[in-house]
Amino acid sequence: MGRRGGMAALAFIEGDAPALAAVVDRIATWDDGPGRPNYPMLRFQFASRQALALANAYFYLAETRGTHISNRAAATGAGELIQRHAPAEHRATAHKLLLTAMNADRSGDAEFDPTSGDGAPGLVAFTAAAAWLAIHPKVHRSRESARLSLIQEIRESEAKALRTSDREMITEVSGQDAFAFLHELYGEDYPLPRDAAERAVWEADIIAVVKQHLLETPADAITPERKTALHERVTAILRAAGGTPRRTPPPADRTGVVHAQPKRTSKRKRKGK
Repeated sequence: MGRRGGMAALAFIEGDAPALAAVVDRIATWDDGPGRPNYPMLRFQFASRQALALANAYFYLAETRGTHISNRAAATGAGELIQRHAPAEHRATAHKLLLTAMNADRSGDAEFDPTSGDGAPGLVAFTAAAAWLAIHPKVHRSRESARLSLIQEIRESEAKALRTSDREMITEVSGQDAFAFLHELYGEDYPLPRDAAERAVWEADIIAVVKQHLLETPADAITPERKTALHERVTAILRAAGGTPRRTPPPADRTGVVHAQPKRTSKRKRKGK
């Protein structure tokens, strides 16, 4: 997905209507800037078709994990996102386009023409579908993991647009780097499972927000304010999980403790009872 499409999907996930409206407006006015060359295709065409491709990729990913997500379920979920967060002038058209594209139109005779999604309503419809599918538990295990995936897509698109070399391109943060940064913040007594398969959802969310943080700001450029912001996000995840943001207490000191051993009765005496 392109940078703008990824930003629109993120705005849907975060429920940020002003950010979504800003993305739509930015694409709509792209050619209007002084000295800016004409875009080689319809302004919304690339972003909306990339969003539709990503939505289809998420459907396939769920299938590979043994779950079928119906078009109607996706259309219903994405439709709710559109009604809550999309710009008012595009809601009705985007919702109708979504139902047609997902073959969820109750009329039964609507056919989807790909070119019908090349405008602003198409971008709204398909990024809403991609956003709803991204946070489905059979696509991404946690909400923050879905956000991380989209941020990585955005970073990769930015790097390609700037023609950044593969050596300089940073679109992914390793688990090792995330744990190193957690150690810097909290020390060794703030453990999380190293094996991703052993992590609870809230633990996966913590790793994901650290990776997001490091993608947005390199570790050596992070300010105290940014560290505080990250700590607040980690704390919010812990509280939502029903935990408390405290460190693991050290094991009790058992030096000098003597355990009394129970007296044993000989087999001969037990038989005589």
